[in-house]
Amino acid sequence: MRHRVSGQRRSGLVLPERERRCAAKINFALTIWWPKWSLAIGVGMQRAMTRILVLWPMALACILAGVPAKAGPWPRDAGSVFVSIGQSTGQWGETQAYVEYGAAKRLTMIGELAHGKAGMRTLASVQYALAPGKRGAQAALALGVVITSTALAKRDARLRVGLSWGKGFSGRLPGWMALDATADLGRTAVTTKSTTTLGLKPRPGWMTILQVQTETEAGALRIHGATSVVWDVRKGLSLELGLRQGIVGTRSRQVKLGSWVTF
Repeated sequence: MRHRVSGQRRSGLVLPERERRCAAKINFALTIWWPKWSLAIGVGMQRAMTRILVLWPMALACILAGVPAKAGPWPRDAGSVFVSIGQSTGQWGETQAYVEYGAAKRLTMIGELAHGKAGMRTLASVQYALAPGKRGAQAALALGVVITSTALAKRDARLRVGLSWGKGFSGRLPGWMALDATADLGRTAVTTKSTTTLGLKPRPGWMTILQVQTETEAGALRIHGATSVVWDVRKGLSLELGLRQGIVGTRSRQVKLGSWVTF
């Protein structure tokens, strides 16, 4: 079924109503992070993002190419898109863009681009959701490539393999829990990461996320604790405020502000 077409013709492209709303959400999210640019990017960014959404949804997933563990084991609906834009402060603060695209019923494409004081990280991966378990548990397998670069080192490309498991629950305090594990396989080194997540929905429109993140590399162990609150501003648009604190191997602290867009 074709979307109802409305709006003005811009540069020979008629913008469907759905894509105009999606572009407006992304433009709103962008102006949160870069308000001094909002007047300059407002119309131009909305046109550019609309063209991307209309013409190249698959390319979007590749360009932003893997995450802040938002995918979990649950696949995106076919044709749906999730975009997150965030900024974190602290010693290892970074700016991050993250995207999920439902390529098929069980297949989700995941992309991430992050840049900060530690350098740049780009990841592109594909996640395949296995058949749900009898009690509603969900598992998924992931395969991708992560590329990192710093001012002191050349680009380092590694193969990433991942396994995720999760289960939702209902009751007075509904929510979900998930376990995510990844291994980045390099020529001379292997980095492993695991994240345990508990998500709770105390009231409609609000969500609390608690995480324990573990990472090992070259024999060094680092453990972080993280918590965040997510507020649904309106349908398809949410804001996230979070804190990440080093517990073992590091004492770094980060404060994160992010926006989520779903369409």
